Amino acid sequence: MRQELRRLAAYARSEPPSLPIIGIDGIPGVGKTTLAVHLAHRISGEYTDGNLYLNLRGFDGRRPPVEPAEALQAFLSALGVVPSGGGDVEALAALYRSVLADRRVLILLDNADQVRPLLPGSRNCLVIITSRTRLSALGVTSGACLLTLDVPTLEEARDAIRAGLTDGLPGDADVEALDEIIERCGRLPVALSLMVARMSDTPMSDILADLRAKRHNLDVFTDVNLDNSLRAVFAGSYDRLSPEAARLFRLLSVHPGPDVTEEALAGLLGVDQIVVRPLLRELMRTRLLTQNRPRRYQMHVLVTIYAAELAAAIGPPEEAEAARRRLYDFYQQSVDH
Repeated sequence: MRQELRRLAAYARSEPPSLPIIGIDGIPGVGKTTLAVHLAHRISGEYTDGNLYLNLRGFDGRRPPVEPAEALQAFLSALGVVPSGGGDVEALAALYRSVLADRRVLILLDNADQVRPLLPGSRNCLVIITSRTRLSALGVTSGACLLTLDVPTLEEARDAIRAGLTDGLPGDADVEALDEIIERCGRLPVALSLMVARMSDTPMSDILADLRAKRHNLDVFTDVNLDNSLRAVFAGSYDRLSPEAARLFRLLSVHPGPDVTEEALAGLLGVDQIVVRPLLRELMRTRLLTQNRPRRYQMHVLVTIYAAELAAAIGPPEEAEAARRRLYDFYQQSVDH
């Protein structure tokens, strides 16, 4: 994360010709908000007229997204302005831009889905946006600096766990066990944070045994207060899928390989590729599926477990088995060809 912080801070200080915008995207739970908050803390002193923060709940899964009018009213209130009209988005956005015209303000839009009305017109401000969706349009039309955040390296994950423990790791900590815990978490920061919470009062050996025993479900990735669950994090993306894309996501859990092609997805469903393409775009947009190399797509290991849980809970058992047979037939035919 240190390298990403340096790059984004350098952009923020480079005085681009138009409103500076930083867009951070990535899969659910990869640490987008953490990176954005660290960046905001690092450079907030340079924005002398204040900082604005709002969780837009674009992929919350438990609460509805914040509507643009609601967000604008919240920001205007924080800036000490009471709109005289109603809740018209265009009027509120115009007033918002007018208020910020001569101010130097840092604006953090977290967990965003739509952000256009919340962008000020002044290049004196800085906007930091986190989203599961790649903010490509802002890159093209506004010259935004875009960063797709990946899972940390093994060394970075070790450092994050040490930093998260009040007393650090004990001197006799089993490094091999720690590394296995990290890899069983897929190096996903939100999963690692849940393990750190357990390490404060649970031996590392017990945590590892639990991870091994429950390697086919996500039961272990829930904190004791049930207010931070990996399932809830993934549900924020899954709940936004159309029924057809949701079905494809569930059935993807039967795929045995590390990645999959569009042709294989069509074979999995037993449909033409033209039918699969919009479903693939949905899974990519919600970051339940990512492109790891040209024409090949993959799911994070914990996302795959989540998909398998849903397949077992929602679809009839014969549906997954039929998809598996279609997939194997596709690969057999490909080999024969």
